Amino acid sequence: MNEKLLDRIKPESTIMLVLFFIVVGLSGIIVWDYWKKWQIDEDIKSLKAIFTVIAPNLPQDGLPMPMTVPGDYLSEKMPQIAEITFYPNQQIYVQYQGKSQKEGPSLLFAFKSFSELRSGKVKCIESSLPNRKTPTQCRL
Repeated sequence: MNEKLLDRIKPESTIMLVLFFIVVGLSGIIVWDYWKKWQIDEDIKSLKAIFTVIAPNLPQDGLPMPMTVPGDYLSEKMPQIAEITFYPNQQIYVQYQGKSQKEGPSLLFAFKSFSELRSGKVKCIESSLPNRKTPTQCRL
């Protein structure tokens, strides 16, 4: 009975089936890649909105030392963020959750003045996020 079944399977249909699964698999990978990029873009937009909320609470003449916003404060809006640190050199370091704090991906933003920060004009200058390795890829 098995021999009759094997005789009914044609090589052309096997090749078509294999090609079908290859195309479906590649399509899935492409869709997944675009989904991750879109998700990161949304994260960056949300972070910029959070910066504009935090900015009025920062000293107007600049920061004397780094100020860290813990993940507890951010857990409702962005649970994937471990912490945000504002530095005196007008940079913002965003650490994502990971297996440990040092393993999570991160973003580094820069701003020219606190008025720009309040209006959300910050630029992503460094990224260790998947699909956003170069500064031009993390800019939005």
